[in-house]
Amino acid sequence: TLSPATTYFFAIRTLDSAGNLSAVSNVAAALTTGFTLPRTRLAYLGPVWPADTGGVYISSSTGLSLTASTSAAGISAIYFGIDLPAEIMAAGLSNATTGAFSVYSGTFTLAEGAHLIGYGSVNNAGNYEFLKKRTVFVDGTPPEAQLAAGGSTLTAGTTAYITAGNAVSITAVDPVSNGVASGVKAVHYVVDAAPGSCPGEPAFTGPAGTCDNPLYAGPFTLPVGTHTIRYTAFDNVGNRTPVKTVRLTVAAPDLTPPVTRLYVNGIFASSGTVEYIQAGSTITLTASDPLVEGAVNSGVAFSTITVAKLISQNWVTVGGGVYSMPIVINGEGRYAFHYRSVDNAGNWEPQKSRVRRVDGTPPVTELLVYGSSATDAQGNLVVAADHYISFISSDPVSHGVASGLKDALFSLDGGPFEAFSSTFTLAG
Repeated sequence: TLSPATTYFFAIRTLDSAGNLSAVSNVAAALTTGFTLPRTRLAYLGPVWPADTGGVYISSSTGLSLTASTSAAGISAIYFGIDLPAEIMAAGLSNATTGAFSVYSGTFTLAEGAHLIGYGSVNNAGNYEFLKKRTVFVDGTPPEAQLAAGGSTLTAGTTAYITAGNAVSITAVDPVSNGVASGVKAVHYVVDAAPGSCPGEPAFTGPAGTCDNPLYAGPFTLPVGTHTIRYTAFDNVGNRTPVKTVRLTVAAPDLTPPVTRLYVNGIFASSGTVEYIQAGSTITLTASDPLVEGAVNSGVAFSTITVAKLISQNWVTVGGGVYSMPIVINGEGRYAFHYRSVDNAGNWEPQKSRVRRVDGTPPVTELLVYGSSATDAQGNLVVAADHYISFISSDPVSHGVASGLKDALFSLDGGPFEAFSSTFTLAG
């Protein structure tokens, strides 16, 4: 305790966190009998959140007020300054520095960002309060909230389709704006509650997602049907995200696999048949996901195909994979095609198979004359008018495949080709 009407000399040194020690500065202080300093208090008219680095977070809409008290002398003025130069803040309040400060006249607000406030009062006896300082982080930006369902993030205002059992989740982040973010305090949501239908403040005791308990605590599921979800987020100083809305139609799970069809040159390849196709034929797959009433149609994810060829009595895979375009089969031989599809719900179709023999070798045809014949000087065949003419055709086996003879066609004297059916004679 210092005695009044006495002059004291103070030797002051300061030490920073790195261990640097300042030089000694001597200060003389004279106390006067009855000397009393004013006391000023800073109040925040809104939510306050402590900052890890010291100081506090407030909203840009939060008012700040100053009040001062002193002895019977009374308060002459309350001063405050925002982000003043360091030398002014260090000098404190005095007759020489009050010009840099503002005279407090009523509640004020601060723009978003970090601010250093200096404030203090002077009483009617001319005694200045030691300058007080507060660091205030002003957050004027609300959090950003997003809703996801069935693994997809949904844009507010949209309608989406999910299956029963798909989780619905809401996430929120408080973006840094002007160097400040107070952090997310809570996410609120209600399911199937009309705007304005929630009266008063919630008690947070009822089922989650209701007017009585809108606090989001983690992912949730919805029953089959159509539902409207409204959600918002709050930061630690009361900034609120505008309410967003998403409409979800919840269907029974998709338990039905896709149906895949194989076509050869555009013709459906039915099962249970052994068919011959030409070399160069095109294999095409199509797939669809059946729509079952009351269940969601998740859609075809992809199809796969394996192409195997019979080589030395062994089936050898020669191509295939995830189907993306028609497959052209050029080489002769016996081929097996194994294919199936999967939908976006993970339902795999049972594997289907088709076997086709690829024949790339044309038939061989010989002309047969019943009776004597000769060849003239030009190489033409000369036969008697009453001799019968016939054709012998065969389909040679190549790479173990021969599709068999279908027709033998011939043309007489440059006329149109016609199918050979029986022996014939030529007019003389």
